[in-house]
Amino acid sequence: SKAINSITPSKMIQALIPHAANKTALIRAKVAKFVTMAITNKLGASSLKLKDFAKIFQILVALSADANPDARKYAKSAVVAVFG
Repeated sequence: SKAINSITPSKMIQALIPHAANKTALIRAKVAKFVTMAITNKLGASSLKLKDFAKIFQILVALSADANPDARKYAKSAVVAVFG
């Protein structure tokens, strides 16, 4: 939670992107959780740039079909929250 408050959502997502395809299911689930937290926060979503949304969408689509149920849950809730 402190990490969310001390870094911009855009920078946090940039740091998480490489880990979205990690071979460890727990890491992919945490990536999905923190990306979801960053983009569903009102301040976070408004500070993201359009190019960030393209990357986020690609990550969320991949994570929504992940073998880990937590990763799928967070990714799907983020897609619904942001893209409707």
